[in-house]
Amino acid sequence: MQNKYVSCLAGIGLLLQLYVSGYAQPEQGISISSFDTAGLMQDIDRARTLRVIPGKAAEAKTILYKTLERSRISGYGRAERNALLMLVQICYSEGDYNQALQLTDALEKASPVTNQDGRLYAHYFRALAFHMSGRHKEAFKSYTETLRFHMLAPAMKADILNNMADILFQQNQDAKARHYFEEAIALAKQRKDYAMLVTGYTNISRIPARNNDYAAAKAYLDSSIAIVRQHPVAAHLVMTVYLRQADFFNRFDMPDSALAAAKQARKYHTARKEGKRSTGHQIPMFAGDAYLLKGDYKKAEQAFMTALDEIDSVHNKTDLLYTLHKLSNIFEKTNQYRKAYYAHLNSHNIVEEVKSNEKLLKIQELEARYSTSEKDKEIARKNLRLSQSQKSIAQKNLLIISISACAVILLLLSIGIYLAYRRRQKIMHEQMKTEVLKGIMQGEEKERRRLAGELHDGIGGMIAAIKMNMSALNAVALPSDVHKKLEDIHIMLEDTHTEVRTSAHNLMPDVLNRYHLQDALVQLIDKLNKVSAATIHLHTPYPLTPLGKTAELLLYRILQEALQNALKHAEATLIEIQLLEYNGYLTITIEDNGKGMPDQLQAPGGIGFKNISWRIQSLKGTLGVESRPGAYTIVRIVLELQKLLFLKEE
Repeated sequence: MQNKYVSCLAGIGLLLQLYVSGYAQPEQGISISSFDTAGLMQDIDRARTLRVIPGKAAEAKTILYKTLERSRISGYGRAERNALLMLVQICYSEGDYNQALQLTDALEKASPVTNQDGRLYAHYFRALAFHMSGRHKEAFKSYTETLRFHMLAPAMKADILNNMADILFQQNQDAKARHYFEEAIALAKQRKDYAMLVTGYTNISRIPARNNDYAAAKAYLDSSIAIVRQHPVAAHLVMTVYLRQADFFNRFDMPDSALAAAKQARKYHTARKEGKRSTGHQIPMFAGDAYLLKGDYKKAEQAFMTALDEIDSVHNKTDLLYTLHKLSNIFEKTNQYRKAYYAHLNSHNIVEEVKSNEKLLKIQELEARYSTSEKDKEIARKNLRLSQSQKSIAQKNLLIISISACAVILLLLSIGIYLAYRRRQKIMHEQMKTEVLKGIMQGEEKERRRLAGELHDGIGGMIAAIKMNMSALNAVALPSDVHKKLEDIHIMLEDTHTEVRTSAHNLMPDVLNRYHLQDALVQLIDKLNKVSAATIHLHTPYPLTPLGKTAELLLYRILQEALQNALKHAEATLIEIQLLEYNGYLTITIEDNGKGMPDQLQAPGGIGFKNISWRIQSLKGTLGVESRPGAYTIVRIVLELQKLLFLKEE
């Protein structure tokens, strides 16, 4: 267990360095809302500061959970992923591995396929949580999945390989464990990562030691000791090396060398920083093993008693049972049978002692009652009279309470009926407004179809006839300058005909009759990407709730108008569209890198957004516009899903 803790803690330190240096930095560039994103990132920075202060982890978690909720509502994915990653780290450091596993699932779900950082950290922390909770099969699988990321840093890869080797070693698969240990050591050598080298050499030494290969095990340990003597390495890693050396010498019946190694480990144990998982109790434990090999039972007893005192502070059950077993053997060999007995049955004797004390107190209590029986009888008579009086008062109080309760129930019932009536009236009013809006939209679409038909069949046909007549003039002998003008007129008619057909199709998008909104938008964007110089992306992280054709047409018109504004007026070359449903609301975000909009167009009554604003206000939605001239424009629309569902055709 000691080596698993050291290995996993080394990995956490590595991950925190990567986190601070890259992934968790505040997002730069265009944001959904400057005010919201700034506030979210400030809260995350505050939580990062609090989590390293003793006793402030709970406050940091509270801030992060609130930030997580706000980032999901606003659709700000970067803040959501940062909050989730920091929550995973806190839960892991607190030993709450089940909660850490749940948060890694959420982190992976919040990280799109293009965001490899978030998915990498989700897999890595999931593997660590499985590893530390003893679920080695799931841990090994998660480590394997983490290794598949192409952008995996060499230091993290070495840590993962070392942890996988540790799992294989505990499953007695020495050949595979050796392969992974050696691969981790090779990576550490390339990067000159001395801490990882120490961990790798120390862990791999356990394989030959278990197989009684003294020379190979000693060579690995000597390599670790040489590194810690020549290079600055964390104190707890140095202590781990000397502890492993002490255990090694005990295994090969070299007690004096084991005692020297334990003495060296004690020096570095005192220099350890607080907050790390302690294994310092193994120092006197391994020293006790060495004294047993020397036959010095007195010193062995002192060492194991010291270890027993220190184990109580870390609750290491495996080492606690080992220490009690050794003490029992020592007491038996030194004829201290009473101590040996207590070493075996210490917990049982404590329970019996508590029970014995309870019996003694019970006897004393009965004696006191017997000596004061007469007084008790008098007290009982007084209590009876008092009880009868209290019963009479209680009956009267019950009657008063019953009458009051009935009055309160009637009042609450009346209030409930009134509120239900008001609610029903409000729903009917909203439904009426929705029906009016639906009728207006249907009338508007009907008129659009009529205008589209007239444009396509009427004006389009007339232009086609004019083109035919113009073509007939080409056969007539006319001056060259007249022919040139006729060709120019023919080109202008061709452009006019194309524009008329495009306008007719925009007025009557029959694509919604064959597809749902999401597919219709994909076709619209594909068409615009082909005919314009701009690049348009559509993001729908989660499936959208099916809506009626009326509601889908409303959303289609809104996005169509917004895209036309971005292409024709803003002259954008990149447009990002996101549709996100969360907590009963649909959030639509349109971002472009165009030249921005003048102040008069950002107002709800501006010409550019008149149609969009009217449709959104009809559904009591919100429209927000953020624009910087010459830089970007962000349009954010929030609509209530229930109101959109009211528009669904029956």
